[in-house]
Amino acid sequence: MIPGMRCCRLFAFTISYIHVTAKSNVAMCMKSFAKLCALITFIIAFGQGSRAQNAAIIIKQGRAVPQRLSWWDSTTTEFKQPAHVFPQRLSWWDSTYLYPHFQLGRITYITDFFHELPHINFNLYYAQMHMIDAHGDTIEINALKTFKSIQLGSDIFLVNKKKGFLRVLSDGELTLAAKIQFELRRASYVSGNLSAEGGETQGIDIRGNPSIYDKYYVLASTYFFVDAARKMYLPSKAVLLKMFPEYRSAINEYLATHPIDFFVENDLVKLTLFCNNLRHIPRDAVHTMIVYANESASQKLRDNLYRFPKFEHGVIVYNDGQQKRYDAALNYNVLSAEMEVIENDDTTKIRNSGAIATVNIDGTTYFKKPQGYIEILLNGRTLLGVTRMMSMTHSQMSKVSSKYSPEDRYDPTLVKNDKVNFERLFATKNDHYFIDAGGNVYVASISSLYRLNPSKKKQIDKYIALHQPNFRTEDDLKQIISYINEMDAN
Repeated sequence: MIPGMRCCRLFAFTISYIHVTAKSNVAMCMKSFAKLCALITFIIAFGQGSRAQNAAIIIKQGRAVPQRLSWWDSTTTEFKQPAHVFPQRLSWWDSTYLYPHFQLGRITYITDFFHELPHINFNLYYAQMHMIDAHGDTIEINALKTFKSIQLGSDIFLVNKKKGFLRVLSDGELTLAAKIQFELRRASYVSGNLSAEGGETQGIDIRGNPSIYDKYYVLASTYFFVDAARKMYLPSKAVLLKMFPEYRSAINEYLATHPIDFFVENDLVKLTLFCNNLRHIPRDAVHTMIVYANESASQKLRDNLYRFPKFEHGVIVYNDGQQKRYDAALNYNVLSAEMEVIENDDTTKIRNSGAIATVNIDGTTYFKKPQGYIEILLNGRTLLGVTRMMSMTHSQMSKVSSKYSPEDRYDPTLVKNDKVNFERLFATKNDHYFIDAGGNVYVASISSLYRLNPSKKKQIDKYIALHQPNFRTEDDLKQIISYINEMDAN
């Protein structure tokens, strides 16, 4: 602030200067007077701006908010930086840090090497990571390409060379992260300055310096979906369908029943959790066939890999009537859904499988059909058969290797590979079929029973009403087919 006496002395000096120069050049004296008056006006305005720094307030819904604001305050909160005032001198400056105190932080590099620094905090005004060095100075930590993440307490910030530091809101195969910072909401030119054109251009926000504008900031977040390769995307339905292509229907159904605003944090957190759970494998006693990342599926599932405990005697009959016998050398692989044979001490898939008509392994008969190898459970006018397979029911990215390393990515095309870098849950899948006398195959269902036995519809209805069979249960199917075949025999 400029004292009144100093202003009077400056004005008296101006009048004296004009009186001396008036005799020689009236025009020059008037021009000099205008410049000096403008200078006085600017100095007084700057002094008023300096006084305003002690009276600076945070405006929230029309009220003064004297307490320190937290980072989760909504965008209705405005932080005012009056013209000609350094932001560091304002009462809300302490609120520009995400945490109340500088704290221990850990920087992790792309190579997974890390080191800890004792005094780190995130500045919302600059959107920078700050640290206090050994000399007590506050300095910026640059977002280097070699940085993977920075951890402060329980919070993790992903480091991106272009986007800076993004706080992780939900972690998983799909990660939700937010860039949190002060955003310029509006700016008002302050009258009394030398020129609105000669100073900072409205709309250009130069942080840390005084301005010829009253500036109003709000705390805002920009959200990103981050995949396992650390690529970042603005949240959208298209991104989710690209990352989870095998769950397209589930995602569409969720979005249809849960209206999602892709700019609202709570909505995005719930959506992210839903998508990550699509490939989540629960740890319980029921799920016993989990193949972990980088494990061999054939080795892990070897006890459940084959239909028979050991390779048995068998006969293969081809479509042209030719037969081939195997001594203790034939078995059915439920994982590959193929017949395998031991030849020359090597286990291989049966060659020319497309020409196979039937296979008999130690008394168990298989029909080779487009549906696969159908194991015959019951003979008669209507045959009951089943295809036994082991399929992957769930998968999830493994966390055994680095969460954010670029080589960890889910690829649906690798599901059948023996080793992959994500977890897989396998379960036995049995599909049952009815087969008529002509060898035609029908999915086991009530409608198929009616079609195969049109003259027995009333008896079938009576049986179903009495026994309530489950057409997905093998024992129930055996009982109803036995009942129908007995009627045929009588």
